[in-house]
Amino acid sequence: MKLNAPFELCTPAVRTLGSEFNKPLYFENHSLRHPLGIYNESVSHVRAKLEKVLGVLEVTFKEEFEFSNRNKEWDDSLLTAQKEFIYAMYEHVVDDCKMILLCFFLTKEQRNSNARYKSFINNNKSYRRLLRVSTNHLKHSHGRLRGHFFHSEKFCAPGYFVETMLPDGALGPYPKVHGNEDTAFSFARDLRLHFVHFMFISRDLANAVKAINTPKTSPVPEGNFNWVLDVGQRIAALPKWYYPNEGRLPNPWVKVRGNLNNPSGLLLSYGNSPKPVTLQSCGLEKITIETTYSGDGTTTSFRVPYKNWNG
Repeated sequence: MKLNAPFELCTPAVRTLGSEFNKPLYFENHSLRHPLGIYNESVSHVRAKLEKVLGVLEVTFKEEFEFSNRNKEWDDSLLTAQKEFIYAMYEHVVDDCKMILLCFFLTKEQRNSNARYKSFINNNKSYRRLLRVSTNHLKHSHGRLRGHFFHSEKFCAPGYFVETMLPDGALGPYPKVHGNEDTAFSFARDLRLHFVHFMFISRDLANAVKAINTPKTSPVPEGNFNWVLDVGQRIAALPKWYYPNEGRLPNPWVKVRGNLNNPSGLLLSYGNSPKPVTLQSCGLEKITIETTYSGDGTTTSFRVPYKNWNG
């Protein structure tokens, strides 16, 4: 997916939802904002939460890291920001995009039976499931985000996992999110994953809208959309320190087009190429693995992801 500066960086959905359409819209019938208003409000929320995560994370990657002196407030702020970001992405992908498409139908039944709506829902199915299962567990089953780190004296690869109480009485990674392995998500891959899918879903939403109600016009969008390029650059600049198992997963790729001082756009992809960088291929030595569990007064057994990893 190529995004050329400046106008393509507004995301495909903004260009489409700002159009005049051949058939009427029904947002007022449903007591909703105009679909462009829903989208802009939703994206604004996602952007704020993502930039908050990036702000904390960038400091982590730049500083020399000494785990024994780690500030607990730093750990809490990163995990709190990430949880809020996951919630915002869930609301955007699972709730708000459905409401946007409802604006093009008189009833929910008409929307739900429409082939293009069904196709939109089925696209990026595994990503939608990840958001839904993670959010539901965190909100309704006393789930927690737990910090996880590969680190040495001058190196840190921060990550996290969705925590649950396992059948053997130990706290550990939630199998419905992490599979049956004791693994975690590196922030290096995770933020790339979310950003790539955010842009892909914008494209899919635009295509669904155009198939449901053909636009009469394609106006030049108003506003400053440099934030998309700025966030894309910041994510592309994160060290590509993926966790051991993540080398087997599809690689979310964010590349800045042009040079860093005068970027011309972004290039996004998700698949098996290019090959991701994992900790095994970094040539690092004396790596320590830590998980930021906190006691609850009763639990005595804890699983540490990658505990038996030897590099």
